[in-house]
Amino acid sequence: MLGASVDYLLRGETRPANREEVVIPPELSEVAEELNLTYAETLELLEAHRSVIARRSAKSTKRFTAEDWKQLHRAIKNVFG
Repeated sequence: MLGASVDYLLRGETRPANREEVVIPPELSEVAEELNLTYAETLELLEAHRSVIARRSAKSTKRFTAEDWKQLHRAIKNVFG
């Protein structure tokens, strides 16, 4: 009725109303299905990719292939288990 969120009413906190839309590249979707990754694991892989890309210079980056996604997944599993 007042337009207040439950978070605000219970904790006095507000969440951003406009969350960024998640777009999973088709190649990643294919790999996630092949490797039987959960949605959360798929998002973690996407975020790891974004983190790596954000640390690179302003050079344009190539679109990841399915094999690139698999290699990134293997590398993360090797490091973090």
